[in-house]
Parts: sequence; structure tokens; C-alpha cells
Amino acid sequence: MMIKKLLFTVLMLCFCAKNPLLAQTTQASIFGIVTDQENKTIPGAIVQLKNNSTGFTTKTANFLSGREMDKIKNDADYQSVMAKMNGLMAKGSGKVSKEELNEIRKLAQSAQDYEQAKYVIEAPTSLIGMIEMRMFEKA
Repeated sequence: MMIKKLLFTVLMLCFCAKNPLLAQTTQASIFGIVTDQENKTIPGAIVQLKNNSTGFTTKTANFLSGREMDKIKNDADYQSVMAKMNGLMAKGSGKVSKEELNEIRKLAQSAQDYEQAKYVIEAPTSLIGMIEMRMFEKA
């Protein structure tokens, strides 16, 4: 009986190691307008939500207008964010206000988050793949 349990445990470990485990997605979106008590928008406000049952936390910030949340949902949103960021950066470092600089940072973070979610680079599984990835990182 002990051998059967040991064999079953070894087989389960092999199965789990070979096949990826599936879980619920952590994709979440936050929509809305952040306002104060006088119903005026609050530019640069940060909103954080936590699911107490899973522990998943998502955080987002609104842009300069206080109306647009920075979660990019598709390529059109991404192109819009990049165009807005490029327009602000075209002013030059000496002509950008502090608020615009903060908006550039938020736009860049939003674009980076979208790129990392959309263009996932799988970790290599072979020695050759690991060497190639290391060579690419050093280039």
C-alpha cells in the first residue's frame, strides 16, 4: 500500500511539473471619474481596489483632466496614449510643466503595463534557450 501511495505521489508531481496549472485571471478594470466633495475632478488621483477573498489588488491613476483612467484596453487606446505622450514630449524638457511631466510619467507607465501584458515573453525551457536569452539581454 505504501508503494502505491508513493507511486501516485510521484506521478502527480510529474503531471503537475509537465502541465501548467490554471487559475483565474487577475485582469481588472477601473472606470469612473474621481471627484472631491464639491464634485470637481481630482487630477492625478490614484484609486486602489483590493479583492479581500483573493488578495488581488489593482491600482490606477487618472490623467491630467481627471476624467480618463489610465488602463489601456486595446491597440486604439495604446496609440492614443502614445500620441498624447509624444505631443507632450515634443515640447521639450524646458517647456513642460510639472503637471505635464507627471502626466507623461503616468502615460509611460500605462503604456509599459499594456506592453508587458500584451507581449509576454515566455521563459526559456532549454539550456540553448536560456543562453540565447542571456545573449539577447546583454546585447
